[in-house]
Amino acid sequence: MSDGRINNLLYEILIMNQKGAIYDVAELTGYAYRSVHDFCSVLNKNVPTKIIKAAYLVTKDPRLKRELEPEGYELSIKKEGLDYSEDFHKEISDVNIKLSSLLLTFRDALEDKKISKQEKITLKKQWEEVSKELAEVGALIDSKCKF
Repeated sequence: MSDGRINNLLYEILIMNQKGAIYDVAELTGYAYRSVHDFCSVLNKNVPTKIIKAAYLVTKDPRLKRELEPEGYELSIKKEGLDYSEDFHKEISDVNIKLSSLLLTFRDALEDKKISKQEKITLKKQWEEVSKELAEVGALIDSKCKF
């Protein structure tokens, strides 16, 4: 992806078409706004997959999904190598902790009876953390089932 194609696509989507989306991508990825802008505007600069994924999550532009999932492929959660414990209680507690944090954030977001774009990004990020913890519980269950 170093031929500048992805840079041009990100520039078109994040800078030209969806003003403000670049800030959301920066926050979601932890990159500075200027760094994300550089990845979009400097041709042949290798763009981290993390930025492409965040841009897709923010904009839902199908062209970005095609960059992440070439024809005939579909991204899925990697199951092997998950960092999970043999302790079911700890894993379930981890799910509860992440879920409680999501619930509190959701309650705070609904105080004014509407969810802002920033609150939505935070909620999605916390949902991904809950999903990761649930995947770890699932992997633990799979590793213990001998049928």
